[in-house]
Amino acid sequence: MERSSTIGYVLIFCLLGGFWYFNNQNNEILEQQEKDAKTKVVLADSAIQSTSDSTVNLVSDADTGIVVFEEQIKTLSNELLQVDFTNKGGIPKKVKLMDFKRYDSSDLVLFENNQMKLGYSIPLANGTVKDSRNLNFSIRSSTENSVVYEATLINNSKIVQSYTLEPGSYLIDYKVSFENITEAVAPNNRYAEINWQAQIQGQEKTIKGERDATTIYYKYSQDDDVDYLSETSDEDDEDLQANVQWVSFKQKFFNQTLINNSEFVESGGKISLTEGDDSYVKNFKAQLFIPLEENNVTEDMDLYYGPNHYNTLKAQEIGLQKMIPLGWGIFGWVNKGIIIPIFNWLDGYIVSYGLIILLLTLIIKMALFFPMFKVYKSTAKMRLLKPELDEIKERTGDDMAKAQQEQMKLYKQAGVSPLGGC
Repeated sequence: MERSSTIGYVLIFCLLGGFWYFNNQNNEILEQQEKDAKTKVVLADSAIQSTSDSTVNLVSDADTGIVVFEEQIKTLSNELLQVDFTNKGGIPKKVKLMDFKRYDSSDLVLFENNQMKLGYSIPLANGTVKDSRNLNFSIRSSTENSVVYEATLINNSKIVQSYTLEPGSYLIDYKVSFENITEAVAPNNRYAEINWQAQIQGQEKTIKGERDATTIYYKYSQDDDVDYLSETSDEDDEDLQANVQWVSFKQKFFNQTLINNSEFVESGGKISLTEGDDSYVKNFKAQLFIPLEENNVTEDMDLYYGPNHYNTLKAQEIGLQKMIPLGWGIFGWVNKGIIIPIFNWLDGYIVSYGLIILLLTLIIKMALFFPMFKVYKSTAKMRLLKPELDEIKERTGDDMAKAQQEQMKLYKQAGVSPLGGC
């Protein structure tokens, strides 16, 4: 009996030892696989950062099933803009303005990496929703100043995005097409939902100063005026009430604007903003819709990436210049008719904006010298007449009519207009 018990204990001990050994081996294998997977992800991220205008290279690991791919970057540029496009979503990834610098003299970048997201949510007939931001697009064609991306959905349907950047322009001709979409899209929800988001970078030394001048502007297609969300609010949103021609993510001196050359339908459209953290000025979102009623649908749009320059925005002829606050009433007319033309004229000869502002101030002072001289002269005369006016008031007492009569007589003798100070 004791011998049997001893054998049993030995067998149990061997089983436990074997279990521990094999379990430890399995843990080591799993840890190694996890390390290998992390290494592949790091390699993929490294490829994403370093690859430029390369072809998509998909590699599937047999053990982990992880797909590693190289991100494809296509750059379009002119003397004003440099735009890097990515095959991940087929959208702009980085925009740099060539003629401007940040406050610290670094490159002025409107956005980069994942700070801007533009995608289309498409409800499909199989019950799923396809988000173009998660698709890997391939280049259908490209030239020196254009690129066309395409991605396959289901049932031989495709989404195609084309971009063209002309010389000397801040405007990118942007078209999105849905090909063979009738059989692919859900029959009870035939819309592509545009989801546009951006984290607005700070370009000036203090984010707070920019934050109070940063908001979303938009223009209804049937209105001449523009609307906007509260600039001073930490959080604001608006349900769009009519068809929209354009939506602009405007910051203090620059903007990024999505323009529809026809109009966006208002049904369900919404815009919103929230305050950013210490890294971003504000976070913007816009939700718009494109009807998918035909088998092939093309939406003709433009993307504006550039400065809030009055004449540049006005040249687009869609009211973008109305985003610039020029003052109320007569001040707005003076700014548009006098100040801006003089500023632009000086800008053609002088590089320094500080010197331009100084000269513009002197010009305004000189233009106002003679009218202001008359005001100062009239004010000085009224000051000299004050003792006599006080004497008239004391002598006439409560007789207001007599006091006014003698005051006017005194003004006439002294050659002073009581309205001269105006």
